[in-house]
Amino acid sequence: MKAAPVVAAGAAAAGSKAAAVKELADAKVAELSGQPQKKKRSKLKTLLVVAGVAGAAALVAKKLQGSQEDPWQSSYTPTPPPAPASTTTPPSPVAAEGAGLDDSAGSSPDEALADAAGTPHTATTPDDPAEVIDVDGQHKA
Repeated sequence: MKAAPVVAAGAAAAGSKAAAVKELADAKVAELSGQPQKKKRSKLKTLLVVAGVAGAAALVAKKLQGSQEDPWQSSYTPTPPPAPASTTTPPSPVAAEGAGLDDSAGSSPDEALADAAGTPHTATTPDDPAEVIDVDGQHKA
């Protein structure tokens, strides 16, 4: 959180309160001593003076904080990942009956056994389908 806006707001509020208290005190002194009251200052001039003081206070607060780089720019370089512990492959689980099966999909043992029990199918193409389907009394291949 930046302190400059908070300091500027506090300085402006304190300046306006101080001006109001001073004006009231001067009026009370003049009333008690019987002296004629001085002319009041313009509110615009007072506001400009208070704003100038607040701006100066904000500038000083900013300078006191020092120049900091943007927080998103970092000199952090991550450490490289650790080297693998060993190059040996872990033993794979072996099914009871399908010990030498190649299961490239990584399925469960029961699916691997079912795949091993089936025989390979002949390749089919749209010109040479596996079966002929009768649709609406017409043979479609």
